Amino acid sequence: MGAGGSVPSTVEIARLEGFTEEQIQAYLDAQNADSKVFKGREAQFWRLCKEHPILCVQAAEAEDDSMSPEEKAARAERRRQKMKAQAEKSMKFLAGCSEKEKEQAINQGDMEMYTAEAVTRREELRDDRAVNRLLDLWWAAAVRYFDADKNESLDVDEYSKFYANLFNLVDPDGDMSAAERSAAVFADFEADSAGSRVETGVEMAVAEVAFKNSVFELADTWTSSTDKREYVDFLQRGHDVVYGSWLNDDVLQYPEEWGSVLKGTKAALTPMNHARAVEVVLQIYLNRMDADSSAGGTSTKGRHYGSEKSTAELTRMYFEDTYGGAGSKKMAKNFKAFVLALNEANQPETSKLGRHDDWLWLFSRLVGCFTPSGRLTAIPNEGSVFVCQCLHEFQPMLADCRAKIALASKGSAPLVLYSPVQKSMKSPNLKQFVGFMSLSSVLDWFATTRRNKLLRELRSDPFMRAVEKMVKGLAKPWEEVLHADGLSVGNVGPPPVPELAKLVTAADLLCVVTNLFVAVDLTDNDPGPPQVLDDPEAAAKREAEMDNDGDGVITLDEVKAHDRDVEI
Repeated sequence: MGAGGSVPSTVEIARLEGFTEEQIQAYLDAQNADSKVFKGREAQFWRLCKEHPILCVQAAEAEDDSMSPEEKAARAERRRQKMKAQAEKSMKFLAGCSEKEKEQAINQGDMEMYTAEAVTRREELRDDRAVNRLLDLWWAAAVRYFDADKNESLDVDEYSKFYANLFNLVDPDGDMSAAERSAAVFADFEADSAGSRVETGVEMAVAEVAFKNSVFELADTWTSSTDKREYVDFLQRGHDVVYGSWLNDDVLQYPEEWGSVLKGTKAALTPMNHARAVEVVLQIYLNRMDADSSAGGTSTKGRHYGSEKSTAELTRMYFEDTYGGAGSKKMAKNFKAFVLALNEANQPETSKLGRHDDWLWLFSRLVGCFTPSGRLTAIPNEGSVFVCQCLHEFQPMLADCRAKIALASKGSAPLVLYSPVQKSMKSPNLKQFVGFMSLSSVLDWFATTRRNKLLRELRSDPFMRAVEKMVKGLAKPWEEVLHADGLSVGNVGPPPVPELAKLVTAADLLCVVTNLFVAVDLTDNDPGPPQVLDDPEAAAKREAEMDNDGDGVITLDEVKAHDRDVEI
């Protein structure tokens, strides 16, 4: 217990204070339900981050860190046992081959794949970042296109539909008979669903871990060495073959408010310039802020708009007022060019056609764009309001970082550092939204400003440490930022203040906090069981005990310190 005491939290204290056994049990049930809600929110957050081509790397590492040592050890042991069983099965088959069969090149290669050294190397490959990223993509696509009941697993019918596409990879010429194909499907389903039962307790269905293990085994079978590049190449090409037709049909859909403008528009065969498209997005965010203010906003043509306007409507209004009014060819041409830029920014990660951009990718979701499969999901209009609030809160951090960067010198002039997109932007006023913030200021912001909205909804020490680690992983060292701007420490020097040692872009941070927002929002409709021990007086007492320094503001450190003291 902490020196300052804590709220009544153990069964013994609750009994002393007169709570009935029924109330105590209801409270404990509620705590258990809350724990499940937290876990669901955490899982949703990691899933969203893994679908992002930049956040995915940091998310995978951070999620791994959120596991307990026991969970990691158990996972590693299951993988070792599975590979050992596969090796023993293959070696048993090879032992039964004739000498002539053993001399065949393919069988010699098989034998080499199952030496102790090769098995160890394959264990390392199973934990490799690039390999696991591709396994994530395989699983995400399988769930997206074949998990009809959306329960995060594939039953026999769903698995069979996946396998029908897998045959395009493993039997492209159709050499297998219908009976052979059917036998292969059900044999693999039985093996993979058995693996899921061991891993997660899922019955008669294939869950994520078993599916990924099976795809990794597929790569084992179809590669001729334990070279990482061969595994990555197979998984990359295999993904395109298995899911290619689905990805081609999974095109971006636009909000209803844009239908009248896009319908019949033949102009603009090329997307809007990338930097210009980002400027449009930022201007619409500013219009959103005006709309949500008490006075509302007024367009350049004198039209008033308030919080009742969706961000999609504000987008259309912006183009109408900027490019000649509703119905004009100039407006339609520029609007379509902007839409093409959004489409380009939202191509699948494996596509060679697109160019991912955080600002355009995030805006697409906030404005209501989506894909039929759910690869890209629309975020309710409240998400736009939230993002604009965050952008407003970023401004002091961005300004402070610019001022401290200026303390360094580039010759006789104060130093100015631009992120890649800033360099191409023409509007000085909009450039300030897309720059750098110091990592230390970002972590302080996480711990205080957004606590009530997000962090207390997702609070668990391992999870919050993992999120903080992911943000730290997104931060760029001073030297890297200088190099990207064509400079070096040699001609600029070290950071003028320690806070500038690591810098975070506004776009990266927005993507993280928006995913946190969505993870909370998706479960907020279910408040869960009531906290019967938590009456108003007890709640006030708890808040007072959390505020260790008595300043009226409860920081994340104070929340964590209190949680460590409370025994539930």
